[in-house]
Amino acid sequence: MTQINDPKLLPCPFCGEDAVIGYFKANEQIRARDAYYVGCSNDHCGCEIEHSGGFRTLEEAIGWWNRRTK
Repeated sequence: MTQINDPKLLPCPFCGEDAVIGYFKANEQIRARDAYYVGCSNDHCGCEIEHSGGFRTLEEAIGWWNRRTK
């Protein structure tokens, strides 16, 4: 897994720490396609957002992470 820091990511909605994007290439850990995941950089928080099999694009992963209720 490769970690990506992206300035477009909002901080974690629970602890306020930075978020990171995880990128998995196809066939890494038996994955059929490239996939993105987003989660909090704070190991003690555990907040993350996943889509079954991961998000297909970086923009999709960022969009879902940055969603906040009003």
